[in-house]
Amino acid sequence: MDKKQFDPYFVAQQCWTLPPTNAWYTHPLWTQDPKLTLYRDTIKDARNLGYAGPPSAKASEALAKYIIVDMYAKAIQGMSPEDSVKWAANELRKIYSA
Repeated sequence: MDKKQFDPYFVAQQCWTLPPTNAWYTHPLWTQDPKLTLYRDTIKDARNLGYAGPPSAKASEALAKYIIVDMYAKAIQGMSPEDSVKWAANELRKIYSA
């Protein structure tokens, strides 16, 4: 994430990739296009994958499997909210207990 290496990537992505630290908050790209400026505040509020714990392969797996997204989808599609939460908790246990 060295500025020399990350800056060209960040510019090419036009803010699509969220920079990892507040040091990027003042980058001129945020204000070159006013539509992007509101996303700049995400830097201050963002959390690493796995927050409040450390980033890990297990946190990445949970994200990649869309467990939380699927929990909401199941509830929207008719499963009771309680059952959809139980399903998600069980899926997360499978990952974090392994």
